[in-house]
Amino acid sequence: MGADPVRLSVVTRLNRPGGNITGVYNLNTAVVGKRLELLYELVPTTGVIALLANPSSAFTGTETKQLHEARVL
Repeated sequence: MGADPVRLSVVTRLNRPGGNITGVYNLNTAVVGKRLELLYELVPTTGVIALLANPSSAFTGTETKQLHEARVL
């Protein structure tokens, strides 16, 4: 799967997906804001950071939201 299975209604929740589904899912969108904070800590003189993303990806909205919520400046 290439996007959030809960958001795509493939499963009801990640901790107990239910039904006949197996596999491994690595949801990294929760750490996007922390990565941005870390970048600013490592390079405090950073001015502007751009986000290059695929607008048709299901991750783009979630990642963008996380980055805006990071508020590192």
